Amino acid sequence: MHATSRFTNDVPGGDEGGNLFPLKGTWRNLHAMWDDGCGALSKYNDLRPFGKPKVPLDGAQIESVQDLAKDLMKQYPEKDLQSGQP
Repeated sequence: MHATSRFTNDVPGGDEGGNLFPLKGTWRNLHAMWDDGCGALSKYNDLRPFGKPKVPLDGAQIESVQDLAKDLMKQYPEKDLQSGQP
């Protein structure tokens, strides 16, 4: 959602990554649903500054996030990243 837009006759300028694709129910639009992991992240999601979780992460969850970050940094080292490249 952060790198795409849907273009239609009704929205010729694009839907701003799902922000202009309204939904009924829990999420106001498709982008909000995506950001919430389709509900999987609801208990951790919050709109407070700096994304403070509604419930504190336990040790295993923190370790899981740290492991994922380490793996991503190994796979995509900063020295190899160039602006404007996918």
